[in-house]
Amino acid sequence: MAIFKGVYGITPPQFPCTAQSLDTIEKALQGGLSVLQYRNKSPQRDYAINSQELQHVLALQDLCRQYHCLFVINDNAVLAHQIKADGLHLGQQDIALHQARDLLGPSIQIGITCHNAIALAQQAEKQGADYVAFGSFFPSQTKPNASKAEISTLTQAKQSLGLPIVAIGGITLENAPALISAGADMIAVVQSLFDGPCIRTQSQQLTDLFSTSRDRKSP
Repeated sequence: MAIFKGVYGITPPQFPCTAQSLDTIEKALQGGLSVLQYRNKSPQRDYAINSQELQHVLALQDLCRQYHCLFVINDNAVLAHQIKADGLHLGQQDIALHQARDLLGPSIQIGITCHNAIALAQQAEKQGADYVAFGSFFPSQTKPNASKAEISTLTQAKQSLGLPIVAIGGITLENAPALISAGADMIAVVQSLFDGPCIRTQSQQLTDLFSTSRDRKSP
């Protein structure tokens, strides 16, 4: 089973299929990224992708393998199956988890967004999810209209679930420690990872928060 711990990077909106964007991702990987999710939510797109995007996704996947980082596809189970991705992330309005599992098989890691609902996470666990995500914990530029999640939900989830827990939504170096202390195994980030002046440093600093958290909890 894959180990979900650390920084969960998500590609920025309208992420271009260019060599420069690959260089951007590599800098994040050099800083210690544990998971990279490829997310394309363009309003005009369907689940089919053109050859240029496919080659770009394959290049991202190859980079992730070089750095021993899990590569996850958002929503598009067909693409995840086509490229044999490490994982698939689902929202509540996406393909049903059991349908994704039937298509992708037992080895792929499937995660699902559960907003602020422990009941949704418990249901996902029963259906065979490999991890769950809660959020948005803070205002997010990526999803400005996302429902609000409470930090206490992370603690409740840690006590009631046997799955890794991802926190998402407006996470920064300043507010991430509270989420990690409350029970988040991973922090999912976009702006705080890719909008800084030095992406590798941002990635490293976010990754180091997990070491700091472990030291804080040690007797």
